[in-house]
Amino acid sequence: MNKPLPILCLCLLFSIQSYSQITRTYLQPDLAFQEAKQRIQEGAQNLAYPILQQLKQDLNANKIQMSEDMKSWVDFYSIQCALYLLLPQAEQDALRFLSEKHHANMQRMINYHLGH
Repeated sequence: MNKPLPILCLCLLFSIQSYSQITRTYLQPDLAFQEAKQRIQEGAQNLAYPILQQLKQDLNANKIQMSEDMKSWVDFYSIQCALYLLLPQAEQDALRFLSEKHHANMQRMINYHLGH
């Protein structure tokens, strides 16, 4: 009779801890960006893209603050993932990115991913 109670408490403890690990990343934009970047380096663009889209939404809604340079990188990696995933709006987003003023290296990399 007493055995289920400690097991239940242990399960509850692990579930709370795992929940806090998941939300911590999305509440801190730098950690979310680093996670997305790591996923891209691992070849998991399909996992990185939703994180980057959420960051872009939060940036547009002024929920989070980032430097202009970091915003450019979020936009760049989001477009890179969209191109990799062959999303319909990816090419237009890439061309828009090229028309804006960004670092020359970012523009070269976008051209590479576009195939120009």
